Amino acid sequence: MKKRVAVVIAIFAILLLLAGAWAWRWSRNVLVLENKSGGMAKVVTVTVCGKSYQVENLHSGDAKRIIFDVTGDSGFQVDVSLEDGTELAENFGYVTDGFGGYDNRATVQIYKNGIEGKQEY
Repeated sequence: MKKRVAVVIAIFAILLLLAGAWAWRWSRNVLVLENKSGGMAKVVTVTVCGKSYQVENLHSGDAKRIIFDVTGDSGFQVDVSLEDGTELAENFGYVTDGFGGYDNRATVQIYKNGIEGKQEY
């Protein structure tokens, strides 16, 4: 009997842990930066909901994930300085807090002549 109770408790604990992991993953907002410019991106700054996230020395072919907070209504502002002195800027997408403040996914691709931002809905 004690063994059976222990097994039931263990199964319940595992299910609870899996539910918590799913909820944690669902609640995260992720933006992926991909450098396809052929050169190094010296500084990449992403601003969303009034907070700036900065990545330095992103080599061509590399990618970087940014976890961001949604605290209100906002678009994504992306500013890039390439190693050759080229300055790029792009504004795209839209996030909002409340029920839309979770599980936002966006990808930013940096090219030599521009930036392409995509948001998954």
